[in-house]
Amino acid sequence: MNIFRFLPLPIMTIMLAVTFESSFGDKFMYQHARKAPDEMRELHKQFYAYMKKLKEARYEIL
Repeated sequence: MNIFRFLPLPIMTIMLAVTFESSFGDKFMYQHARKAPDEMRELHKQFYAYMKKLKEARYEIL
């Protein structure tokens, strides 16, 4: 997840959208996500907690 430290949110959004819309995303990521809902829920919580922490840190700097 180190890449998320450096990329702005709009760029990450585009990258993830392109990845999930690709055949790779459909075959591997989407299918895995459908078969592992508990893991996806936990990743979702961790990701948004991480993004919130980054946002708060950014406001502290400004």
